[in-house]
Amino acid sequence: MGGPAFGRTRAIDAGVKVIDHGQLADDSTARLMAAKGIRWVLQPFLEDEDAPPQPDSARRGRAPS
Repeated sequence: MGGPAFGRTRAIDAGVKVIDHGQLADDSTARLMAAKGIRWVLQPFLEDEDAPPQPDSARRGRAPS
């Protein structure tokens, strides 16, 4: 007993209105959330080419040459 699905189900049973993240939710949990009108706020994982540009770690803290 336990794991992410168990925790989400307990939260749903307790009356939550929103679940943040939850990418690993199984189908039955997603259906339960939909049936109860629970909002699901995902934070997608971006592929490297879709991620915002980051400073070059090799140049951090260095003055331009």
